[in-house]
Amino acid sequence: MPVLRCHESGCERSISVSVTPGRNPVAEMFDMCVDYRACPRCGFAWCEAHWPEGCPGCEASAQAPAASHALAIATGHWGGGEDVVASVVLGTAEGS
Repeated sequence: MPVLRCHESGCERSISVSVTPGRNPVAEMFDMCVDYRACPRCGFAWCEAHWPEGCPGCEASAQAPAASHALAIATGHWGGGEDVVASVVLGTAEGS
């Protein structure tokens, strides 16, 4: 699961990016943002508390990402690389 940081200055919220549709219940247990918006041009992402109407960098409309967006992040084919902070597997030792 790729993890992004919110692009809003001063926000410490991590964003869980899931390739499967719907929310990631494990990420929610860790208080990670699961509902976010991203700029289709710049690639910046914002948590639900900070998503703008338009990207401050290019004024494109911030959009709810599709599964293809998450897959591009997971495979390293996404232009917003500076906001990707980790790729982690969350689970228990028994379920890993």
